[in-house]
Amino acid sequence: MKRKISFSSVLAELEMVKAQLDSNERLMNVYNIFESNCDTPGIVITKNGSFYRMLSKARFFQVMSKQYMFDLFSRRSVQFFFDDYSSENYLIFEETVSIIEAAKKALLRADKERNDPIIIITSQKEYKLISMQTLLLAQNEIQTNMLAVISETNEFKKEVLQIVAHDLRNPLSVIIGFSKLLMYELKESEKSYLYSTQISSAANNMNNLINDFLVAAINDTTDIELHYSIFNIRQYIESTIKSFENLYLAKQQELIFETFVENILVNADKNKIIEVLENLISNAIKYSNFGGKINVSLFKENENVIIKVADEGPGLTNHDKDVVFNKFQKLSAKPTGNETSTGLGLYIVKRIIERHEGKIWVESEYGKGSSFFVALPNYADNIKVDEMQISKSA
Repeated sequence: MKRKISFSSVLAELEMVKAQLDSNERLMNVYNIFESNCDTPGIVITKNGSFYRMLSKARFFQVMSKQYMFDLFSRRSVQFFFDDYSSENYLIFEETVSIIEAAKKALLRADKERNDPIIIITSQKEYKLISMQTLLLAQNEIQTNMLAVISETNEFKKEVLQIVAHDLRNPLSVIIGFSKLLMYELKESEKSYLYSTQISSAANNMNNLINDFLVAAINDTTDIELHYSIFNIRQYIESTIKSFENLYLAKQQELIFETFVENILVNADKNKIIEVLENLISNAIKYSNFGGKINVSLFKENENVIIKVADEGPGLTNHDKDVVFNKFQKLSAKPTGNETSTGLGLYIVKRIIERHEGKIWVESEYGKGSSFFVALPNYADNIKVDEMQISKSA
């Protein structure tokens, strides 16, 4: 090989062999070429000055080893060989073809041809050969280099996440600490005490999310681990809505919660479902106009618990609806209050719901708002649960 190769390397970067004979020359000359250079994987055979066939070293000696072939071999022309072996399934590439592509096609050949050298047409229109061994060694080097890059990238990702987690934890620790002090100092003031508890709850939830992502990065896993428990989801929807009160009131929005049942029990990961609720409700606030209306509904449908979050925002285009749950996806709709968006929220929500074996979908008409639906299959009304325990866990 001429130099260190990479994923984008082409055949021109590999060592090629030039060995050529006219079809009228004696077979003895074929033997002489292979004898004088043991690294020659084959010979290009020309006829009337143009490419005719390729004679591989392995095929040549396989035929020559047959009984009585030596006598014929010493007298006949190269053309005689192809009277016995007429295959024309040669693999011919321009030298600009990638090593990865060439190796893939070479390995797909029939068994009897898989070890034959491949033919390369150079930029000077010459025919040269690369042995299958050289090609596979190059492919192996590329794969080894790719694994090293992936490993290095993964280590860098972990380091970055650790730094981000550390830098986020410090201010969060301050927020949590001072919110607890406020809770202690403001017990006599009901409204201030409520605000301080909401600050503490939000900071703790954010801290838990950071921990989840950090653990996932360190363990190098893409799975979301779930911790199931039975709880009244209505109470958590109400508390999540309450935690966003300052945000939707600041945009003069009206947020209405509608349900006809007192208790809807689900068997799910409580913290992950709260994360889903926070993402859907915060998105509705973020993309709704000032003075708009947001409706959150909770109901049963067959064996599912359905959560619906509807807004009067700009709605989604057909393209938006196709990609809305993709990672880092930016949509045509823009936040109405200069809020930021990473494009990760709905992707994470979809993964959480799918891990619960549920479904999530959106219904929207461009210019007329959007409705996001979550269906959870773990409807638990038939399971007897201590209502006091449910109340305390809320």
